[in-house]
Amino acid sequence: MSCWKRGGTIIGLGGALPFEDGEKRVDPGDKLLAYTHGILEYENKKGQFYGQERFYEVLRQLRDRPIVEVVDGAIEAIMNYGDHNPSRDDVTLLGLKFKEALH
Repeated sequence: MSCWKRGGTIIGLGGALPFEDGEKRVDPGDKLLAYTHGILEYENKKGQFYGQERFYEVLRQLRDRPIVEVVDGAIEAIMNYGDHNPSRDDVTLLGLKFKEALH
């Protein structure tokens, strides 16, 4: 699984903070996942964050599955980590699979 390292601030701030533009080729079968920081900051009963490394490892394990299973499996892993406790922030994961090349 490749993780694209470009980016910047929160989407939707209207350019209030700097954001680095970039381009990446998308091929048929590629998957794109967009998530909110609430996933990384979801806490277990000990107050420990779920974290980026744990999240990326789950995504690596699920990467060959259909996109709906990637999203559902990742959310299940996140919620299991925190014993399904309510989150302090939104926990949102959007998954897309490209069926045709974009021109």
